[in-house]
Amino acid sequence: MIKNVFKSLFKLLIGLGPLGALSIIFILLLFTDIKSDHVITSYVADYLIHSGRLGDQGMTFEDVADYTFRFLRELNIALLSLTLAMSFVWTVASHYLNINAPGKAKLYFIHWSLYSGILIGLLVAIALWFTESTAYQAQQFLSGGGKSIIYIGGVVFYTLMYYMGVLLGTARYARSSVLLANKLPGGF
Repeated sequence: MIKNVFKSLFKLLIGLGPLGALSIIFILLLFTDIKSDHVITSYVADYLIHSGRLGDQGMTFEDVADYTFRFLRELNIALLSLTLAMSFVWTVASHYLNINAPGKAKLYFIHWSLYSGILIGLLVAIALWFTESTAYQAQQFLSGGGKSIIYIGGVVFYTLMYYMGVLLGTARYARSSVLLANKLPGGF
């Protein structure tokens, strides 16, 4: 049993790898001194920040760039940490659901759906807290569209990362109850 858990954890890491690497690269980029002509700086300034609010206070994006990048960095660290933790917990816990008998696929699917719903709810709650609380100075300069991009983008990206990891990590043991698992090659 423990051997299967370690095999699942290894496959989970393979599934989390591509999107996890993108997330880590993005976070590391936000730690560096990003130049004003960088694509990330341009995107944040054009699509996430409400330039009218900056203009009303006599500020430019360069004045709030440090606050904004700190905000985005810490938001992504929180979302990535939650996604990794929930993925690892599900991968290990799913081995103890005893779904090897016929007709047990519903049990797996119900538990997985509830657990995934909790993850999505927590991702939304974290994004809301970061964008609506006064803990970060940058949140006051976010536009409505910028907040939507953060909510939707964060939830979709980290849910997809979780799903890819869980798909590879648990699909072999629960083929009939994991959506798309039957489409995986036999070794997975």
